[in-house]
Amino acid sequence: MQLKDLPDWSNRFGLLELSDPRVLKSAESSAMGHFARLVIASKGVQYFTLLEVGSGKIKKVLSVLKAHIGRPLHEIAQLEISD
Repeated sequence: MQLKDLPDWSNRFGLLELSDPRVLKSAESSAMGHFARLVIASKGVQYFTLLEVGSGKIKKVLSVLKAHIGRPLHEIAQLEISD
């Protein structure tokens, strides 16, 4: 399964093109347990969003996201998450 296959990924980020300027700046767990709290930067502006992951995958997803801080979202979307 790739990150882009998470049900909430397309709701948050839509279809990502190579020219998409958004970059992952940080990824942390949220107090709600099954959400990843992300900081995204785009053209000098940073914003925060919650990505619903599901409690069974949160540790795996956060591990992958944290290992790829600073990379564009269109690259991160292709990363595999073990089931």
